[in-house]
Amino acid sequence: MLDKLSLLLRGKGMLMMISTALAVAVAGVLCYLWDDDKSRCANKENMYTSRCCGKEQDGKRGDDQGGHGLCCVCHNATASELFLPCGHLVFCSPCCEEYVRRRNDSCPICRQKYTSLFHVFTN
Repeated sequence: MLDKLSLLLRGKGMLMMISTALAVAVAGVLCYLWDDDKSRCANKENMYTSRCCGKEQDGKRGDDQGGHGLCCVCHNATASELFLPCGHLVFCSPCCEEYVRRRNDSCPICRQKYTSLFHVFTN
């Protein structure tokens, strides 16, 4: 009886080691995929921001000298609405109000769901 119990416990220990190894492997794969997705998002963000946000009339980005970029929608007003938690600053107040009014719940740059919007006061 003790021999059978000993064998059973040894088998459970081996099963526990295998399941732990599998869990670590799955966690590693998930971290790799998440990191890869994060870098893809950053590349896409750079493409969008260079294409539509922060362009001045002379072709320079509005934030080169520490300023802020222009609104991605109207291209007339300074972007002043900050999406959190991603931190993108892409809309002026009126364009942001319209964006929110249309029940958009994610940042237009990275598509991350935002939890709050903050108005950023600029000079």
